[in-house]
Amino acid sequence: MRKFDMGQAWAINVAMLKDHGIVVGVVLLASYALMGLLFYLLFADMSALMFDPMQADPAAMSAMMAGRVGQLVFIGLITSVISIAGYFIVWRIALSRGQESIGGAIGYGLLAAVPALFAIVVLYIAFVIALLIVGMILGLIFGVAMMGTDSPGVGTGVGIGIGMILFYIGLLFFVLFLGARLGTTGPIMAAERSFNPFRALLESWKLTRNNSLMLMLYLFLISVAFFVIYVVLALVIGLFSNLSIILGIIVGIIVMVPLMVFYVLVPASIYGALFENDADVADAFS
Repeated sequence: MRKFDMGQAWAINVAMLKDHGIVVGVVLLASYALMGLLFYLLFADMSALMFDPMQADPAAMSAMMAGRVGQLVFIGLITSVISIAGYFIVWRIALSRGQESIGGAIGYGLLAAVPALFAIVVLYIAFVIALLIVGMILGLIFGVAMMGTDSPGVGTGVGIGIGMILFYIGLLFFVLFLGARLGTTGPIMAAERSFNPFRALLESWKLTRNNSLMLMLYLFLISVAFFVIYVVLALVIGLFSNLSIILGIIVGIIVMVPLMVFYVLVPASIYGALFENDADVADAFS
């Protein structure tokens, strides 16, 4: 098992972008367009209320939303499957080393998205339960501390504030830790053409062992850089959109798609950097 090398992961990411960027970009655009079109076709009247300031009516929107909860949940599930399928298609294309056709990758992605979504829901529920338990424990601790103080004052408020800051720092650390240890689950499934997310979760945990801190640092740096670049590009797109909506859309596609493609390929490049193979990993996955 390899020690994680940030430079190598970056090189693999760049190589994947160079070799598969166009196909991956088309897949992502198609999945986003399909999700948008699906929502628009089923909720055209709601879309008019949302995007037309002249017709905007909060009361009408609330009534319409209340009457379509079931439809919204169903569409939410469908769009989630399409979104996850897009990622699996991308990872399968990037990690199959040319052994998978585009059609085969699409078929695999659509099938793999269903069990993956189920695993995400299970993990999300477990995370929320754990968060509630931690919150109750902290609330109990703060409550006992407050009861032990005859006259809660500024010092108590400061203590609670510091406690909340430490809690959110710990939460960020925990999320980064989970991302580091479980972030290669999807790429592992795609590389092995597997449909078992829970086995892939265990494999990801093993694959990333002894690399947690470096992976957390890499994910943090990548996320911060992505956010800064995204904000700058969004401002640029906004300036062009003021001149012309069509021009803004064209510029948005040109500048945003490569950024999104690079970011989606990050888990695959991490998997490639950790892949146990004596060959040149950057060449193996390009």
